[in-house]
Amino acid sequence: MTDFFALSGWVPRTELLSDAWEYGIDAMQRSILFADILRKRGNNYLAHIRAGKPPVLIFNYKVIVDGREFDERPVNYSLVAIEADDQQNIDPKKRPIVVIDPRAGHGPGIGGFKRDSEIGMAVQAGHPTYFILFYPEPIPGQTLADVERAEVIFLEEVAKRHPNADPPTLVGNCQAGWASALIGADRPDLTGPLVIAVRSRKSKIPL
Repeated sequence: MTDFFALSGWVPRTELLSDAWEYGIDAMQRSILFADILRKRGNNYLAHIRAGKPPVLIFNYKVIVDGREFDERPVNYSLVAIEADDQQNIDPKKRPIVVIDPRAGHGPGIGGFKRDSEIGMAVQAGHPTYFILFYPEPIPGQTLADVERAEVIFLEEVAKRHPNADPPTLVGNCQAGWASALIGADRPDLTGPLVIAVRSRKSKIPL
């Protein structure tokens, strides 16, 4: 009888019920695990909101210029200096690296939320490294022109802090890419090389 089932491909009812039972248990267990992941994710998000939605930047940093405190045309952007670890030596005469945080739904600081990033590599190479980050809520009435003006002020501050270094390299990913290009076109005297990483909608090849 077993040989007949094997040759015909027909499965006895008892085996079908057993497979369905095992499948149901597996689906239930996976659903519970998935629901628990959503619960933990939600709790993390609520804790992040209660903390004031701080940047997820993993590096220690110091705020140099806070765009929210501008007397004229304030914006929800700030310039911060990345602080190196004790094992990292920063040469103030090296070309500064300025990374612009992409305005993404992931939240502030996504441009430097892990060590293996442009910020991490710049610090490891000994460059003075700065980060232009944003805060979740924009200032009422602020415009893209206001943001560009603020980023120019940030770069002017970087130039003042490193008078003997070459103009900074400006790194922009996604939305920050066109922001970098706009600054470079408007004030080429403030920027060195531009590193722009964007992605075409019709292609998965970075441009």
